[in-house]
Amino acid sequence: MRVATYTRVSTGRQAAHDLSLPAQTRCLEEYVAVRRGWTIVDEYVERGKTAKNDKRPELQRMMSDARAGAFDIVLVYSTSRFFRELGLFETYATELNRLGITLVSATQNIDDGDGGILNRQILAAVDAHSSRDNAKNVKRVMTENAKKGFWNGSTPPLGYTTKIVDHLHGKDKKKLAIDPVEEKIVKKIFDLYLNGDGSSGPLGCKALVVWLNQHGYRTRRGKLWHVGPLYVILTNTAYIGYYCFGSRDSTTRKKRPPQEVVRVECPAIIPEATFQKVQSRLKSKNPKTENPRVVSGPILLTGLARCAKCNGMMTIRTGKGGRYRYYTCAGAQSRGKEACEGLSIPMDKLDDASVSAVLEKVLVPERVAALLTDLESRHHDRQGALKSEAIRVEAELSEKRAGLSRLYDAIEQGVMKLDGMLKERIERSQTEVAIAEEAVRRSRRKLTDRPGISPEMIVQFSDMFRQRVTKGAVTLRKAYLRSVVDRIVVSEDAIRIVGPTSRLRDEVLATGQQSVPSSVHDWRTRQDSNL
Repeated sequence: MRVATYTRVSTGRQAAHDLSLPAQTRCLEEYVAVRRGWTIVDEYVERGKTAKNDKRPELQRMMSDARAGAFDIVLVYSTSRFFRELGLFETYATELNRLGITLVSATQNIDDGDGGILNRQILAAVDAHSSRDNAKNVKRVMTENAKKGFWNGSTPPLGYTTKIVDHLHGKDKKKLAIDPVEEKIVKKIFDLYLNGDGSSGPLGCKALVVWLNQHGYRTRRGKLWHVGPLYVILTNTAYIGYYCFGSRDSTTRKKRPPQEVVRVECPAIIPEATFQKVQSRLKSKNPKTENPRVVSGPILLTGLARCAKCNGMMTIRTGKGGRYRYYTCAGAQSRGKEACEGLSIPMDKLDDASVSAVLEKVLVPERVAALLTDLESRHHDRQGALKSEAIRVEAELSEKRAGLSRLYDAIEQGVMKLDGMLKERIERSQTEVAIAEEAVRRSRRKLTDRPGISPEMIVQFSDMFRQRVTKGAVTLRKAYLRSVVDRIVVSEDAIRIVGPTSRLRDEVLATGQQSVPSSVHDWRTRQDSNL
């Protein structure tokens, strides 16, 4: 009989105790060893997966092999290792039976007759009940933990670490504490969102992500920033002194009733007035993207053209049964002359004038070179400031290490006696060294070299861009135009092309990659610099 063994644990805590994977494997091997004619032909090991659902890669691989006739028996430590949900248990057990494969538990006696099927169903029901009961107990314990102000063990938000404040029932109890290094990043994010960096107005979520990535800021894991994690930070109430535990069901992700949610106090990083301003701005700006049809629709300037009089979007209006098409101010169209006097320009005329202005006034090689030279100059200035900051934090680290070393030397030489006060002083010094070391690591990460741009690359980019915005389908022309232009402000006698110089640089560098910009769900208009 060909045997496939299936072992599983839900958590690392289980792996450290009697249900560990090696313990299960040993039990199954011993069980097979005393069965004449049984041979293990494959092992399926599931690490850190719940038995409440079938979203388990090893389970699915095993079932695929079962359908191919790879084995005759599936051997598990107990039925709870297979499933803890009665309906799914019976579905998969029935399929194995239909395939002529027997499900065997090494620690539970289940025969092959009708009584064995009933016994198996009873065991599965008990496992499901036990799982629900355990979940309730875990929820109750964690809720009580939260009510006492303790952190329940997940990764703390950016800007915070955890500290042990008590030891109860053999377990360390922790609370959130401010991380002095990450605290500065959080404050910077809120300030940039509301006020900009001094050379721009307030930054939207997308522009703020670009700013952070360009200035060398990285997430806690050293990754580039994205809009989603940034939005979570901007809306996290922990930064004003409290967080909510149990606001959503961990299985269904549905919101729980307010009476089941526990409010836990923690140290604040951001003033509440600042936080509320951010929430108001997020609500008014709507952190979602424009409709993808605005980005990829068949009209060249939708989503780009704006009325200079009211800064409203311009939309398409037709005349003579669709024979003529115009860009017209949406504000005037929807709210009347009181909102805006209105502006209406033939579509072909504005399309041609806008493309001509981009190609002949903005993206000629000389103009591009001048824009990028100015951008590089600002970058070098920032790099100089970052180098100075790196030197400062490294000097601070050396000073902290020297101070800690002097304390150790004094103890070794008998100059100072190790008492409670000295221990506290050493711990404080060790903490200061750790903070300084982290500050050095982060300052070094910010000092990244940027690839250079040659005159040949600029000429190549200008030629390529000219071809792609003047030929081909409108959707592709529009995609390339939007890759460097954020908005085209239109008045009766002029148009103004606006876009971020930093994005222009990225497009010049990416010229050789032949990439086509596409509709991205978290796209937002940037307003941090002008082309």
